[in-house]
Amino acid sequence: MTKQQYIDELRLRLKGLTQEEIDDAVAYCEEYFDEVGIGNKQQAIDGLGSPFKFAAQIKADAEIKKQDNPLEKNNNSSLKGIIAIIIGICALPIAFLLLIVLLAILFALIVSLGVLLFTGVVLIGAILGSGIPLIWNGLFHIEMMNNSLISIGSGLLCIGLSILIGTCIVWGVKKYYLYLIK
Repeated sequence: MTKQQYIDELRLRLKGLTQEEIDDAVAYCEEYFDEVGIGNKQQAIDGLGSPFKFAAQIKADAEIKKQDNPLEKNNNSSLKGIIAIIIGICALPIAFLLLIVLLAILFALIVSLGVLLFTGVVLIGAILGSGIPLIWNGLFHIEMMNNSLISIGSGLLCIGLSILIGTCIVWGVKKYYLYLIK
């Protein structure tokens, strides 16, 4: 492989880099070939490596420099950014409508949970409101033992049921609150 063939192959492998980076790499190769001398071109190729390997090293170094210097402009990523902005602007009316729908669903969810909580509290009040008078009635009408025991048992059942429902509501609110803050 001649010096010119090596450099041509290197140029071909360095596509995608800036012209300045390609020119720097070619200049370095020419200097290296000149330093080694005309008769030792195989030694120069061995020192540099194959055009494929040398180009891979140069591309890797260029990528590292780009990562180290975020202020350096990358036309490819700039183009991607412009395309993303255009797509975002075009999608804005759809996103706005989706946001409105999402907020409406969230509002409906909050209102329904509030109604469910209010209903649970009213249910507990209603059950307690019926359980306490049943116990009171059973205690003051002890002369009819069977009816009195049924009334007291029903009252205690209502109080136990209201405690169970209240515990479930408190547990549900805690779970919902913990789910919201995560």
